[in-house]
Amino acid sequence: MMEMLDTEVSQWQVDLDNETAVPTLSDLAFLEKLARRTLKVLKRNDLITDD
Repeated sequence: MMEMLDTEVSQWQVDLDNETAVPTLSDLAFLEKLARRTLKVLKRNDLITDD
C-alpha cells in the first residue's frame, strides 16, 4: 500500500514539475482515499498507533 501511494504521489510530482498535468478535485479525492486506506491498513497491522 505504501508503495502504491508513493508511486501515485511521485507521478503527480513529476507531472506538476513538468507542467504536463493539472489536478482536479477528483484527482485529489482519489489521493485522499488512497492515503486513508493506507493509514487504515497500517493501523490494522499495528504498524502505527493512534495518538
